[in-house]
Amino acid sequence: MKTSVDVLTLSATPIPRTLYMSISGVREMSLITTPPPSRRPIKTHIGAFNEGIIRTAIRNELDRGGQIFYVLPRIEGMDKVVEMLQKMFPSLRIDVAHGQMPEGELESAMLG
Repeated sequence: MKTSVDVLTLSATPIPRTLYMSISGVREMSLITTPPPSRRPIKTHIGAFNEGIIRTAIRNELDRGGQIFYVLPRIEGMDKVVEMLQKMFPSLRIDVAHGQMPEGELESAMLG
């Protein structure tokens, strides 16, 4: 389509379509295998939904001056999660980004 366009795709997990595009030659794929020198390790916990644990985890991150990415597996129901988080932390700025948003809105959310 265009010869001078670079695309940066970030993924925490291998996405079949991206892998297929790479294997078929539609898109090149580079891997960044080492984190920046000052990067703190990511802690991942899997468990049953628990508002208390979510509240504590977010509070701990905010107290240390960090930022939170609350990742959901699907767009459907996202508004309910945003509402829950706004009730827990009324002064917290929450922004939503997903692949079905118009390009301008998605870009604004990512830059914000």
